[in-house]
Amino acid sequence: MGRSIDNELEIREQESPAASRMPLSQGRVNGGSDDSTRTKLAGIIDGAADGKPGMSEFIARLEKSGVAVLPSIQSSGKLNGMSYRFEGTTFNGSALGRAYSARGLQLKKGVDYQQERDKGVLALAVERGGMRRDIPDRSDDPGRKERASRERSRDTGLTQSQQEMLAEIGKFRTVAAADLMTYRYGGNTARFDREMRQVIERGLAERRVITRERGTKSETVVVLTASGRSLVRRAKARANSEDAQQFYAGFVKPSEAPHDIGIYKMYQQEAARIEGEGGTVRRVALDFELKKRVYSELNKPGNSRESGDPAARKEKIAEANGLRVIDGRVVFPDLRIEYESRDQEMEKVDLELATGHYKESQLQAKRAAGLKIYSPGSGLGSPAHYDTEIVSGLVSL
Repeated sequence: MGRSIDNELEIREQESPAASRMPLSQGRVNGGSDDSTRTKLAGIIDGAADGKPGMSEFIARLEKSGVAVLPSIQSSGKLNGMSYRFEGTTFNGSALGRAYSARGLQLKKGVDYQQERDKGVLALAVERGGMRRDIPDRSDDPGRKERASRERSRDTGLTQSQQEMLAEIGKFRTVAAADLMTYRYGGNTARFDREMRQVIERGLAERRVITRERGTKSETVVVLTASGRSLVRRAKARANSEDAQQFYAGFVKPSEAPHDIGIYKMYQQEAARIEGEGGTVRRVALDFELKKRVYSELNKPGNSRESGDPAARKEKIAEANGLRVIDGRVVFPDLRIEYESRDQEMEKVDLELATGHYKESQLQAKRAAGLKIYSPGSGLGSPAHYDTEIVSGLVSL
């Protein structure tokens, strides 16, 4: 069996004399035999890089010009190499010249690559090119990974993984331990248990067992403590993050916890869709945050005197917050996801997790307000999304 295309990418950003002789599974590799095609491709790439665009825009320009981009992505998610398919021929970036490799595009042509922002577009390019996303890098070395896991921030005394876990919990208020292990740790129980135990021992998070389904099923959930939330906020401030992400701490009413943990699972499904379409999630907002914004405006002293029409004022405030008023009431989603689209436009999607307690009138109002409803089926033609765990557990409460 011949070598696959995965092995022919630029694993390191340097020219390789043998690179042009490596056979690829799609098209032919050109090491210099067709100078006219090579020259034409180089000119198209130069034009696409004009004005120092972001990597996502750069790729979009090339695709419009008939050039297929074949990126090499490390298992860490980092862009590691670049090849191009044009007029039936596949060119390694460095074979065209150092300026056409992944690193050369950034250093010599000014293409702006940001891993988080551009990962969705790169992933789509990988899929279109029939290539793997898990090209190994040195960080896959078990010894290196183990050393990295022990490296702790001087500011917090935590590993980066632990800080990210705490931030994830704080964003959603209450998260099921099993879901956190699945989505953030890839099912690695030992690593999750070790890191969770350490943050709990430091008083940064709490773990509690709740019961649901009329006491027939238990669930371990995790929340931040006030100290944990303060640590996450300080870390965010040090990173000079411009987003207004809110974080929460403390347990809520036990009756509300099952619905909260369903929101995290719902988020994972929607985030996967966004990223699959080339978008990048920037922040999330729970209904508490949205309600605080709206009600603080509605209750400002003098507002009622400045506007003679309370209903019109409510409409205006709701609209300013991306919400709608239905039957005289502002309709709030359970979760808002704000994200940057593939075209680098800021967009949002409002989500609702409909439980079995919802009345038909409530669902009609949510749907009329434009919310995307995750439910086992409402019979109202809403965009229902079926998750067997949500259906069998959370929605049946």
